[in-house]
This record gives sequence, C-alpha cells and structure tokens, in this order.
Amino acid sequence: MAESSLRDDRSEIARSVEYSSFRSSVPLQHISVQIGKQTFTWRLFDHGPRTIKNPIVFLPPVSGTADVWFRQMMPLASLGFRSIALSYPEGIQDIDTFCTALAQLCSQLKLKNLHMVGASLGAFLAQKFAQFTSTQPDQRIRVASLFLINGFTDTAVFDLPPPTLLKCSPLFFLRWLLLDNLRADGLHPDIAESTDFMVERLEELTRRDLLSRLLLNIKPAYVEPHHITNQGVKVTIMDVNDDCVISDRVKDDLYKSFPQAKLAQLKEGGNFPYLARSDEVNIFIKIHLMRFAGTAASACDSDSFNATGPILDEGEEDAWASVPENSDGEEKSPAHADPMPNPQAAPVATNAPEPVASAVAAPAPAVATRPHGKKKRSKQQRADLVGDATFDDIDDDAL
Repeated sequence: MAESSLRDDRSEIARSVEYSSFRSSVPLQHISVQIGKQTFTWRLFDHGPRTIKNPIVFLPPVSGTADVWFRQMMPLASLGFRSIALSYPEGIQDIDTFCTALAQLCSQLKLKNLHMVGASLGAFLAQKFAQFTSTQPDQRIRVASLFLINGFTDTAVFDLPPPTLLKCSPLFFLRWLLLDNLRADGLHPDIAESTDFMVERLEELTRRDLLSRLLLNIKPAYVEPHHITNQGVKVTIMDVNDDCVISDRVKDDLYKSFPQAKLAQLKEGGNFPYLARSDEVNIFIKIHLMRFAGTAASACDSDSFNATGPILDEGEEDAWASVPENSDGEEKSPAHADPMPNPQAAPVATNAPEPVASAVAAPAPAVATRPHGKKKRSKQQRADLVGDATFDDIDDDAL
C-alpha cells in the first residue's frame, strides 16, 4: 500500500508509459574520469547505434538530470541518431575542470564530432566546451554544432549569493534558490507538468551535486564566441515567447554573439520546452541536424536512415527549405523578438539571428489551469522539498 501511494505522488510525466519505457530500455551508465588526483563520475544514457561517433550530446539545466531528455532520445534513436544525455559529475565546480572531464569522457567513448544540445546552464557549458576544443590544438574532439535552449553567454546575469555563502549553505537553502523559479501554478497543463517533473529531478540531487551546479552557474565566466564561429560551428538558438527565467536582455546578448545562427521560436514552452513542447523541439533538432546529412559529421546512421525513410515529414522539409542560410554576416531581428502580448507595444530592438520557422502549438486559453482531477503539489509537499525550512522563513510566492 505504501509503495502504491508513493507512485501516486509522482508527477504525471514520471508516471507516464513513455518515461517508464525509456527507463526500462535505456540503462543508466556510470563512467569515471581521472583529473590529477581527483576522480569524477559521469552518469549518462547512451541510446542509438554505437557505430556512430558523432552523437547528439544533451546537457541539462542546473536542476535537471540526464533523463529530462527522454522525449528527444527515444524518437531520435528510432530515426538512426545516437544520443548521449549527461548528468554533471559531483564535485566539478569550475569550467576548466568540466571541459577537461568532458573531453576525457568523449575520448573514452571514442567520439569525434559532437552535436551539443543544452538548456540554460547546459547551453552555457556547451558553448564553453566548444570554445575549449577550439583552443586546444591537440584536442581530437570537435564540436560540430550547438543547439541552445534558453541559453546565456555570461554568468554575471544571475543575481545569486556569492560562492562563499553557497559553500556554507544547507541543502534546503540551495533548493529554495531554484524552486523560486519553478512555479507551476496558473500555467498551461503541459508546462505545469514539466515543472513538476523538474522539481522531482531537483529532489534527487545531493547537496554536493547541487552546490557544484550552482557554482558552475555563478562563478565569473563568459563565452568568447569568435573561438566558436571561427571553427565553423553551426548554431541554432531556441527561444520561447512566454514566461521563462531568461530575460530579453540576456536573449539579445546571445543573438549578438552568434548573428549567423538560426533562430527557432516557440510560442510557448516555459522553462522546459523539451518536455512541455517536445514534438516541436524535436522538429527543430532534426532541421538543425539535416545540414550534416551525408557528411563526415553526420549524427545519423545511414543504414537506419534508409530503413526508416525520410527524417522529416513533407511539411517539415518545406519549412527548412524556405529559410536560406544567413551568409551575409548581417545581424537580423527575429520576426517575433518582442514576446509581450500587446500588439501596440513598440518592438524591442534586437540583433537576432534569422528565424528558421515558428513551431507554434495550438493557442492556450488566456488563463490556463490544470484539468479537473489533476493532482497538484500541496503546500506541505513543497515544504518537504526544502527540508527544515518553514514557510515563515521563505516567501510563499517563491514556492
């Protein structure tokens, strides 16, 4: 009875057949790397043909684990792509160590060209790893492309406590810093479900693990995009036009860093569009990877591709063909750069990449709520997430 009750408390996504099928068919691997006297262990899911040495590498946000990408890995594997989703090793607290550890992991797996897909912190670290490989002459690993979801280029944009305070903070406080941005009330049901699922992933993180991620997120660091663009790395930037933690100013900074990137826009998707709007995200990932078809950097097994037929449906192919490569070097504004709903508002001046297309889901009602009967986390359940903290200590709106 207790076990049944525990299962009922899980989020809708965690109880789904799709997620259960992923966890039962794709094993979680542990691979250790040695840097000096320290050992770091990567936790990862590796799905798809092992013969492919140019996989899609997924990096989660600060609150996520490798399994948050299951809605991308399963469909892509069925098309012949190899996908590797990573969870960050505990104890890595600086960018250089992260890049060295990731390079060693790729060497152990005998990988060559990486197509990196990252969300938030994952998007930042993907850029930093691309920069790292471009400045290492003896580095055999190369980043062929970047697909950046709600990304940023400078850790200075985050208003978080200094590292010295975080290092002496208890787990409940570290969790609260992230729960402040993970509100599920009043959202479209799909977006609310994605938020609940990510909160569960946050629950799985130990204090050491969470502290390492937060330090990676706030220690002074920024991307030097010329190192990336000079290597011919293809970049697609994905943005959502509804509420997310990434501000318009941060988005503009990313646009300016990669003016020749493709821009993939979603009308809505929240902080975790790869969960809430996975079908649209998968379309854009396939479009992003099509430019490598038939090349030495292809992420797809040609035999699997021939067996399964076209990667893109007819409508998707048309969307790709309708957008020429932005090769003139001009910085162009997206068609919907201003996410504000007021059509009379003055447009925000941005220097953004050329849009690929807009994968727009059916419009949500003005005030979207969860369906009747949908379980919502109680105040007490959210209190349990932050341990001994009380709601007198923490602002109600933050949870």
